[in-house]
Amino acid sequence: MREPASWLQNLHGLLQSYNRIIGANDRGKSGGSWFSDRHRSSHLPCFMNHYKELNFDLVAVSDIWKKRREEGAAVWKDKMKHDITACRNNEEMYDKKLVDAVFISTADFQHALHAIEAVKAGCDAYVEKPFAETMEDNRAGIKSNKGFW
Repeated sequence: MREPASWLQNLHGLLQSYNRIIGANDRGKSGGSWFSDRHRSSHLPCFMNHYKELNFDLVAVSDIWKKRREEGAAVWKDKMKHDITACRNNEEMYDKKLVDAVFISTADFQHALHAIEAVKAGCDAYVEKPFAETMEDNRAGIKSNKGFW
């Protein structure tokens, strides 16, 4: 039999999860992690083809390189017809609670680590292959997602 405190903690977690459910009239907010050439040539066109029917918006970009960060914000602003928040890094984007989901568009060896960051921040993540370049990173990524499968 479960302890009462354990049961209450589980109930509290379940009820808290309902706060993250997007309602029929709510729009999912997404962000781009690094404004790479791949992001510009692949993610951006695909997002633009489907964001209305999926009720999503792009609200932020994150890149440690100022030139790419500003370029990304400008390109997305032109596409989305509203201001885009430009963050210096993923941590800043997550700390501001700007996004529900992110595109991970970093170097291959960073995919798993950035996906783990996204999950810890409570975000969904689109991660391209390869997910990881080492089994250690792969296992860490799987472990971070255990509660979601």
